[in-house]
Amino acid sequence: MRRRVVVTGIGIVSPIGSGRPAFFDGLRTGRDGAGNVTRFNTEGFPVKRACEVKDVSLAPGEDPFLQFGKIAAREALSDGKIFPAEPDPERFGMVASSSKGGMTAFSGGRFGEFFPHRLSTDLAREFGIRGPVTCTVAACATGTISVIEGARLIERDEADTVLAGASDASVTPLMLAGYRRLGVYASEGMRPYDLDRDGFLVGEGAGFVVLEERGKALARKVPVYGEIMGWALGAETYRMVSFDSSGGALAGLLLATLKKSGLAPSDIDYLNTHGTSTREGDFYETAQIKKAFGRDAYRISLSSTKSMTGHMLGASGAVELIACLFSLNKQFIPPTIHIEKPDPACDLDYTANRGRSGTVRTALSFSMGFGGQMGAVLLARP
Repeated sequence: MRRRVVVTGIGIVSPIGSGRPAFFDGLRTGRDGAGNVTRFNTEGFPVKRACEVKDVSLAPGEDPFLQFGKIAAREALSDGKIFPAEPDPERFGMVASSSKGGMTAFSGGRFGEFFPHRLSTDLAREFGIRGPVTCTVAACATGTISVIEGARLIERDEADTVLAGASDASVTPLMLAGYRRLGVYASEGMRPYDLDRDGFLVGEGAGFVVLEERGKALARKVPVYGEIMGWALGAETYRMVSFDSSGGALAGLLLATLKKSGLAPSDIDYLNTHGTSTREGDFYETAQIKKAFGRDAYRISLSSTKSMTGHMLGASGAVELIACLFSLNKQFIPPTIHIEKPDPACDLDYTANRGRSGTVRTALSFSMGFGGQMGAVLLARP
């Protein structure tokens, strides 16, 4: 019998609000996390805008990616009312990841804080976790694949509980200049699916969830945010930052997720897209969603919450999964903000500019990383 996986704890640090109430309020109101860069002096620097975390005071001497990750992980465990060292730390696992690691520390020569796996090491020590502990690095799909790996540990009976998520803090000169050089950095702001879109803004922060075997969660009598019905991994390795429009990699990923879940396109209510506001990427996603879901693609409510948070890179998938849990529990579809001139080639229901109430029984989130790494997770109301 398949071991079922549920979510019992949430922790979040984001540019539109840190902590569950603030983040959920940001999603509901369509808060824009973009602003002028304050992490470093931008005088003479070609990039001026990013989506920074504004409500967390950073302590000197430790990279922000570590600080964001620890804050989100602690909140998730507190929310889930679970303490890893009690009673069986060997059955408690963790997948704590980052796509970039400590870029601020790297720039300052503090290499001990740079490695992405440093976060998992610090958290395992702090919480007394002695089950499977790992770190996944998968570019912009890191957060999503971290949750998938956590769910797999429970499904395979290698753990009963897993703390899973990711953190990134890449608002640094090196990273912003690099994305500008790749031609994917927005001139002013993110506007997914808008005719004038020209790229993304880098965001920062972290998202963590507590995953549990369903029977254990029910025995503990703790609230359940949602059940992970299925997941899938895929690849689109055409080029580093562009896609093969003649292929079907993303459509195949979405269909594989449905197959594992035992659900049909008609069962899906909400889809949180990758939605990076690049001209080619948004068009590719739209076409692939149509290919996977057929006529149901026009019925499903979609949104790119990156329009609010910016592209949180490795953390984005975990944060967007949390946005899906918000939708399931609040019966609310977050908006895609800044759609002023809809692109006729992107003609699905992206919940333009204002969120809305609606029936949300299932929610699907997918991520696509530079170089082609892809992952998707499908959630349902408990």
